[in-house]
Amino acid sequence: MISATISSLRDSAQGVANALDQSVGLFGHLLAQVDSLVTSVRRDGQEIADTRTELLQLLSFRFDSGRQGLRASPKALRVAKTVLAIAVSYRVEMARGEFAAADVLVSAHQKRLTVLHQKHARTIRALCIECRGTFLKLGQFLSMRPDLLPAEYITEFASLRDQVPALPFDQIRPVIEAELGQSIEDLFAHVDQEAFAAASLAQVHRAKGHDGQDYALKVQIPNAADEVESDIAILRALAKALGDALPLDCAPVLNQLADSVREELDYELEAAECETLGRLLNSSEGVCIPRVEKDLSGKRVLTLEWMPGRSLDLSLAEQDEAGKRELLTRLTAIYARQILRYGYFHADPHSGNILVQEDGTLVLLDFGCCGVLSEPELAAYRTLLGALFTKNSEEIHQSFVALGFTSDSSGQEDAIVSLVDTLLAILKDDNAAKAWAANPQAAIQEMLTATQAIPGLRTPRHFVLLGRVLATLGGLIIDNADANISLLPVLMQVLSEGPAHQSS
Repeated sequence: MISATISSLRDSAQGVANALDQSVGLFGHLLAQVDSLVTSVRRDGQEIADTRTELLQLLSFRFDSGRQGLRASPKALRVAKTVLAIAVSYRVEMARGEFAAADVLVSAHQKRLTVLHQKHARTIRALCIECRGTFLKLGQFLSMRPDLLPAEYITEFASLRDQVPALPFDQIRPVIEAELGQSIEDLFAHVDQEAFAAASLAQVHRAKGHDGQDYALKVQIPNAADEVESDIAILRALAKALGDALPLDCAPVLNQLADSVREELDYELEAAECETLGRLLNSSEGVCIPRVEKDLSGKRVLTLEWMPGRSLDLSLAEQDEAGKRELLTRLTAIYARQILRYGYFHADPHSGNILVQEDGTLVLLDFGCCGVLSEPELAAYRTLLGALFTKNSEEIHQSFVALGFTSDSSGQEDAIVSLVDTLLAILKDDNAAKAWAANPQAAIQEMLTATQAIPGLRTPRHFVLLGRVLATLGGLIIDNADANISLLPVLMQVLSEGPAHQSS
């Protein structure tokens, strides 16, 4: 029965994808007509503003014509109409910008673009919340990518949180029983029917085993995998239709998003990552990773030992300056060792995923996103950090090449040289270097943004994941600036310990 239901849902998702694919030609034709209209008025910049109404009327007419192909998915219709309207407004403004030869006109064009970015970022953020699921994950994913999007989007998306109303337990119970092959009563002595945490693709219930052990029971919501595939199909069809109409190269972003969300849906993979980090860190003083209960876990259910504690932000709020300094210095050292010693790190360190126990032990939670570095990548990061300290341009350059920075044109070396020059210019500016030291979150964001500004430069995924980790930790340090954290001694200590790659 379950297999047939899943098959039916997959067929439905494929139907949506096919309907969308059939509509791609329509969308492409729409944008071609938009381009034609814009081109026809380029002879007279003043007419462009008057053409906006005509463009939007064309959008409405053409989109209504495509409604038949999209009616299988109201979500697809809602997303497509919103994104196409945004694409039209960007094309109109870029056409206006072609007339901006004088400095004053260029400035006016940039101001209008900034307003557009702010307006559309708010619209897309609201759309992500409304559509939940993969769309919410997309907004969160993009909030960590200042190398891909204008700053206005990053600022707006930063407040997205994957926190949604929980589903009733009678919808969750069948998933647990189907995945683990037994009734709830046979599996557990008790399961709280009210979830204590809920996200777009999963929710967590507290449970008690027959042996008296307390557990955190993470359960995937029903049909999550099919919903994700349907959402990705919608996004791919829109990306194909829009081409370069948006200020973002959609294809690689969607590929990375799809890989990331599919990995997040595989709880067996998350269990393995939790166990690996536990093996690496649980022997260290002051940090703990929860134990996986394998007999009560599967691909859609993950059961971990219950870990008492308070969230990191609440604990920090109760500390004096010395307490904050000790806690954040220890947290920084824990992540520095994960990255610079083991090459295996927890990649989602926001305060909700870190607990502080009564004795001060730090507990890491949620292992759906972990970063893994190869031995050469680990060596290159260690070399890069040392080279940044000494401002050694040749070693910095070699490290970026070893880390996999590439170019989509023949000017790969030039692109990497430009990145090195940008970083060294900042480091050699005493004021800028001091600002980076005082605000590590801004430093990481500025470094990622610098990669966006260099034509042809492609950033490896592990660098982006590291940027996400370091920016989040930097934000915690900035929020608790009175603690006067000194990062340099921590990093130098970890570098002096030497690598201990997790595969060894």
